[in-house]
Amino acid sequence: MESPRPPKKRKTQVRFDDADDDALLKEILAVNPFQVEHGSTTAAWATVAATLVLDVDARHCRERSTLLLTEFKAKMAKSAAASGIEEEHTERDDLLANVLELSE
Repeated sequence: MESPRPPKKRKTQVRFDDADDDALLKEILAVNPFQVEHGSTTAAWATVAATLVLDVDARHCRERSTLLLTEFKAKMAKSAAASGIEEEHTERDDLLANVLELSE
């Protein structure tokens, strides 16, 4: 009779806060993983992940940046539709606009 395998340990879930998001966006601007050659995008995202203080991998960084950009695009579309309303412009908006420009 074989001994039962110990259950696999799941990584603890990492939650990004505002400071972590800002650090991620700044690092994306520094490394620019969107413009690297085909086949080296994973390495570029790994570089981004390695410089963050959080224990995250390349995939988590890529997915978080995609989520932030999707939310930013929706916010910009909503803002454009609401004419005449002044919205507060933040440093994060600048970072997201720059990252969005790189990704396109």
